Amino acid sequence: MRKKRLLAFVIDYFIILSISAIIAFLVQSSGIMFTICCSLLISAILNKDRV
Repeated sequence: MRKKRLLAFVIDYFIILSISAIIAFLVQSSGIMFTICCSLLISAILNKDRV
């Protein structure tokens, strides 16, 4: 059970990284937009896990 949860978290993490990278590439601003997107996505996933 614990391994499945960890695997799901790792997959989610890679999805976050790829989405954030795409957003950062499209926006191409300083690191601010990238950081905000990362924070929002990570907090959303952490909240999803908590429920």
